[in-house]
Amino acid sequence: MAPDDRAIVVGISRYPELGNLDGPENDARAFEAWLRSPSGGGLQEDHVDRILSSDFPPCQNVVSAKPTTEAVKEAIDKLHFIGESGEARVGRRLYLFMAGHGFAAGFRDARLLMANAAATRTGHHFPGPPYADWFRESAYFNEVVLLMDCCLENYKFSPLQPCHLDPVTDSGGAKQPVRYYYGLASQFGRAAREVRDDTSGEIRGVFTATVLDGLWQGPVGGGDVTGDWLTDFVRTHMPPRLSGQPSQRPVIDYEPSDDIVFAHCAPTRYQVLIHADPAAQSQEVEMCDGALNVLPPSGRSNGTWEWELGPGMYKWRYRGSGDQLRFLELKGKGRVVDVGL
Repeated sequence: MAPDDRAIVVGISRYPELGNLDGPENDARAFEAWLRSPSGGGLQEDHVDRILSSDFPPCQNVVSAKPTTEAVKEAIDKLHFIGESGEARVGRRLYLFMAGHGFAAGFRDARLLMANAAATRTGHHFPGPPYADWFRESAYFNEVVLLMDCCLENYKFSPLQPCHLDPVTDSGGAKQPVRYYYGLASQFGRAAREVRDDTSGEIRGVFTATVLDGLWQGPVGGGDVTGDWLTDFVRTHMPPRLSGQPSQRPVIDYEPSDDIVFAHCAPTRYQVLIHADPAAQSQEVEMCDGALNVLPPSGRSNGTWEWELGPGMYKWRYRGSGDQLRFLELKGKGRVVDVGL
């Protein structure tokens, strides 16, 4: 568990002027689920501030549409108040997650457009990196994680909004360096993409879906999910998700020499069930790994064979039936794999 970690999670899908999106709320809910899970972020119930379009009544009038920047600023102010009141750290780690329409004004910039934004009123936006930087400078947390799944296209925009908090003043005391991990969905001037998830059928942001796959899955043999490992995972696994769409390369900023550990994952395991044809239930099913080592089943009942396997490529067949060799590739998050013969 992470008793003093905190998070602000924002997902905006309804935009009366800019056009609705399918993915941001799904992404925000999925990230929140990881944050709250004991095997994920392990955050306490009241330590996650979630702001979604569906938290507010539908509104076709762009001027009155919500959420606006005020909702996010209120969540920020809660943390600021705790830090000011205690004159000390607020917690170990702060997560800032934002998904929706967006734009960028530079290579290390990302700004989430709020529900009341319009093509000629882009000033209704929330600037992620300036706030993440403020929390690093204040040292209210030991670590700051910023993830933004929005387009970073560069076009004519209204004046940029600054961080509304007062600049951090140096009190004269030495502060410990604050670890950080910033992940932006795409490069400056590029769009962020959405795709349909093969498992859930939901529309998801490619960046967030890939990040969460890495956070849940972890290294194949188990171990720490570090910022360095997660960066490699995202850069490797994002391209296959795009399925022919224009390229999308994330921008990730962190300090490898002072890395963050997001979670510790047990080795990924799959429960593989193979159901034999009723006419062949008297035969034995043979499972081999990639090196052709025979793997005994962990159980068998009523024509069903069961194995507990790690990720990799496997071959299986009815014993003695060399012409009916079948292949099974296990990858991604551990799950039940049901195969019928």
